[in-house]
Amino acid sequence: MENSILIVLKQKRDHRSTFIVSVLLLLFFVTPILVKSYSPYYTHPSLTEEISKFYNYSSVLDNSVRKLDFQEVQWMRQGAAEEDEPARWANHFYDPLYFSKSS
Repeated sequence: MENSILIVLKQKRDHRSTFIVSVLLLLFFVTPILVKSYSPYYTHPSLTEEISKFYNYSSVLDNSVRKLDFQEVQWMRQGAAEEDEPARWANHFYDPLYFSKSS
């Protein structure tokens, strides 16, 4: 009798631990969907601005390269934001030489 109770309790504990592990795995895979770390209005334009700052910094080292002015950087930021609008992002892998999408 005692052995059967111990077996039942062990089985319940096994089911409980399986359930807990399943819930934790589900949360692990669902959480990235809920994270809002990327925004087409902030992330892509900000990265573009940082790249232009780096370009301007490297142009200080090489005097033969012209620096980007403020207006050009703003145009690049606007273009980066518009690149993430629907249908436009499909052209990221467009090959204009062969008129095909390539990876």
